[in-house]
Amino acid sequence: ESEALRAAYASLMSKPDEEVKKHAAALVERLANKSSALSTAEEVVLKSNEEFPNDVGLLSVYLLNIVTLQPGESMFLKPNLPHAYLQGDCME
Repeated sequence: ESEALRAAYASLMSKPDEEVKKHAAALVERLANKSSALSTAEEVVLKSNEEFPNDVGLLSVYLLNIVTLQPGESMFLKPNLPHAYLQGDCME
């Protein structure tokens, strides 16, 4: 993991709520009105916005890897590595 990515994520997560909400709302509006097919990340943004409207997590989607695990699969993440569970069960 690069120091630049760590700094970008830290910067995003520390932005004022009003600034985050403004940019997240603009992103959601742009994606909702997009005429071409949505990417996986864009689909995740729109789906996540249904449960967490205008949340900073909508913007962090673009800094994370999207991984879909099948039943019975697992993965290991190092401590303090940013991650999110979008659906399903998890154990940490």
